[in-house]
Amino acid sequence: GVLIIGSIASGILSYLLGLLGNKQKLKLRKKFFNHLIHLPISFFDKTASGEPANRLTKDTEVIEDFVSQGSHSLISGLILLIGSFFVLWWLDWRLTAVLFSAVVISFLVILPFTIQLSSLSKSLQDEEANLMARVTEVLSQIRLIRSHNAHKVEANKNNEKFHQIYNISMKETRLLAIMSPLINIVVMATIICVLGY
Repeated sequence: GVLIIGSIASGILSYLLGLLGNKQKLKLRKKFFNHLIHLPISFFDKTASGEPANRLTKDTEVIEDFVSQGSHSLISGLILLIGSFFVLWWLDWRLTAVLFSAVVISFLVILPFTIQLSSLSKSLQDEEANLMARVTEVLSQIRLIRSHNAHKVEANKNNEKFHQIYNISMKETRLLAIMSPLINIVVMATIICVLGY
């Protein structure tokens, strides 16, 4: 009975958060576009045409994904964590104290990595927006580029951007590769503490 109610509640929560995320995305896109068309012409002189368009689509999708999927996981996880904490406390408060300590230690171990990942993710998103703007600009001027035989120069500039994005992605990969074993070590240490208790 509890599993069925939990599943139904999870489905309803997922729908409501999806609805909220999509409405937020619609609202952000409208607001951003209205702001964009009122910016001074000098902004458009300095900014590649594809960058605002990319921001309008990609950045708002990232926000919608967080609201509809990330917050669902966060809310479900918090409810499960709080519920488990009270049940475990009622069953054995000493064991609960050991487990709670392990959760706090895990959080403290993971937090610096999460902060770095967040920063790298923002950098990656910015670089991808710049690349999209650059590619859009280059492709819109392809006749001019070819007539001046500048395709090699443009290819080199884009290759540089590709490498910047690759380097940021590899930093993320390295961070995740370090974080994963650390999490496993903390989990194993927790299990050993619980078994030793």
